[in-house]
Amino acid sequence: GQDCDDSQPNINPGKIENCGTAYDDNCNGLLNEEWSVDCEVFYHDEDGDGFGISSFQCLCEAEGLYIAAGEGDCDDSNQFIHPQQEEVCDGGIDNNCDGSADGADATGAQDWYADGDLDGFGDAATLVRQCDAPAGYINQSGDCDDLRVDVFPGNQETCSTNYDDNCDGNN
Repeated sequence: GQDCDDSQPNINPGKIENCGTAYDDNCNGLLNEEWSVDCEVFYHDEDGDGFGISSFQCLCEAEGLYIAAGEGDCDDSNQFIHPQQEEVCDGGIDNNCDGSADGADATGAQDWYADGDLDGFGDAATLVRQCDAPAGYINQSGDCDDLRVDVFPGNQETCSTNYDDNCDGNN
């Protein structure tokens, strides 16, 4: 009474649905439903960027908002945020879903140097690369003595000091 095709031995209520067949293997009225044999994992992709979130279904083919590309989308409401997106300096948005925003590799990141003596030139040995200047850092390097405010590139060399006033390598 429940067998939907007595002429086919591979079609009966005891069979498991198989993605490789074009008929209802288990007579439940559904063709190739979720979790059929040989199904593929498809991830939910709300924003259409080709990357889904961790919600998935095992299907015979993509349907609705489920795509095969993969998971890893950290903001499935924004199509410009996904694992293959370029990271850019934009105020703290993790564009490429790597867990960090506006890092050293972000487009627009700059080199910053600590300016301990506040003379407008930083110490090249204190380089950090990021989008925004950390406190006490500037984007101009070349200071050869960051403890002396009167020592920096372009300063007038004076005979009254026993140090390099203008960082040219000469006293």
